[in-house]
Amino acid sequence: MLFTNVPAFTHGLRQLAQRIDTQLQAAVQTLGERGAELAKETTLFHNQGPLRQATQFRRTQDFQGIVIADKPYAYWLEAGNNQQGSVIRPKFAKALHFKVAGQEVFAKSVKAHGPLPFMDNARNQLEKEANQIIQQHLAAALR
Repeated sequence: MLFTNVPAFTHGLRQLAQRIDTQLQAAVQTLGERGAELAKETTLFHNQGPLRQATQFRRTQDFQGIVIADKPYAYWLEAGNNQQGSVIRPKFAKALHFKVAGQEVFAKSVKAHGPLPFMDNARNQLEKEANQIIQQHLAAALR
């Protein structure tokens, strides 16, 4: 007989399964936090203000989460805003109003831009790092 103490073996397997579950949950958290960090570190545009602070990982359920840039203009940065032409003008006011480096700016028009895919770039980089992160967490479960 291969196993002389089946209850102890079964108990050991349950403990191993629990350690693996715990480490995979931790891997999801690590991956999510790394994804948010990569999105915040974009070099496609100056990202030191509210968008950087609003970019974070949110856990949605076991083994799942989402990195979100929780600002209304994040989509326009990611997808670009030049679908309506090369210049943006105000529709209901005499000037556009926004802040640059903490300074208020009023402009009659601004140039539109193409996509600045900071979230997509973060996802691509995270895919390159994911296997190593998961392997590190699984190795911790097997110690």
